[in-house]
Amino acid sequence: MATTTLIEQPKYVGWTRREMAQQAIGLARVITAPPPEHSLSWLLTYWAVDYAARSEYEWVRVCVPGIRLADRWCTILGWEHIRSHHLAEGRTVHLLQRPAERRPSSSLTALVEDRMPSPHGHAASLASPARPVSSRPGK
Repeated sequence: MATTTLIEQPKYVGWTRREMAQQAIGLARVITAPPPEHSLSWLLTYWAVDYAARSEYEWVRVCVPGIRLADRWCTILGWEHIRSHHLAEGRTVHLLQRPAERRPSSSLTALVEDRMPSPHGHAASLASPARPVSSRPGK
């Protein structure tokens, strides 16, 4: 299983004013199976860029806490590392993005369940390709 929450117009620390003015949706609370289950991370990315395009956003963005995780997202999942940002408390976060783009939906609808928006954003649940989650119309 994998899950994430989408945040409209994320105001992550480290993005420039110009970047924040662009139409972007952010991933938050990303939870996926650890390697070697790369298929769920790939599916989450595939769905997020498609969802963003369908919703008329330009970008999908995420703030990743560890360089190893950021490298994995860039190398395996095709995200672009924009910059690293040092937080006041001494931690470093890595800002990643991908352009929104439509993907063939036939493969996604059997595996991804879009849920109604919550007060904090939109949520999606992903299932392993071996155990698909059925889509619920209107959700």
